[in-house]
Amino acid sequence: MLRAKKRKTRKILFRMILFFLLLLFLILGIRSWIEPTVEERLSYQSRVLVTAAINQTVAEELERLGVTYHQMIHLTRDGTGRITALQADTVLLNQIKSAITEQVGERLQELSSHRLSIPLGSLTGLKILSGRGPSVSFRLLPESVVMTNLYHEFTQAGVNQTLHRVYLQIDMEISAVIPGFSMRTQVSTNMELGQTVIVGEVPEFFGSIGIGGAADGA
Repeated sequence: MLRAKKRKTRKILFRMILFFLLLLFLILGIRSWIEPTVEERLSYQSRVLVTAAINQTVAEELERLGVTYHQMIHLTRDGTGRITALQADTVLLNQIKSAITEQVGERLQELSSHRLSIPLGSLTGLKILSGRGPSVSFRLLPESVVMTNLYHEFTQAGVNQTLHRVYLQIDMEISAVIPGFSMRTQVSTNMELGQTVIVGEVPEFFGSIGIGGAADGA
């Protein structure tokens, strides 16, 4: 009688252990299936939110500073009025860069102090569920300092015309944190500081800022 009771207890215990093991494998399987999709969607949503915040901050700061292209870049002309050289006002450009970097950093700190939300359906990657379901709250935390670099580029704008643009490249790393899950993502965006159209040959450029996205080293 006692042996039969012990065997029955062992069978129940074995079944319970087996059940919990199967449940654990099921949970891990679902997590490994869902996690890449959640990571991809959360990374995308984070980049969208942060990029929008950066763009708005830069636009507001440029409006506040009121700096024009011709203040940043000085044009040299020959006797016929043809532009022969462009000279960057490096001091002014670095002042703009520093002001924007500071404002973007403050904006990101402000963003990290608030809980954001995203519909659960948007994390599945399924279009039919996008924007649907209960909201999942998450936070965005800066994981690195804001890195900014000035650069410029020449592009063809028409017959015998060249468009010259000056950009500020902004890079940073952030973490998106939701209950039970955390991930890092890189955010990079380029903001145009000014532009002008040059008629004739492409002039020489003087100034310590990069070309076509290269770091300025300032």
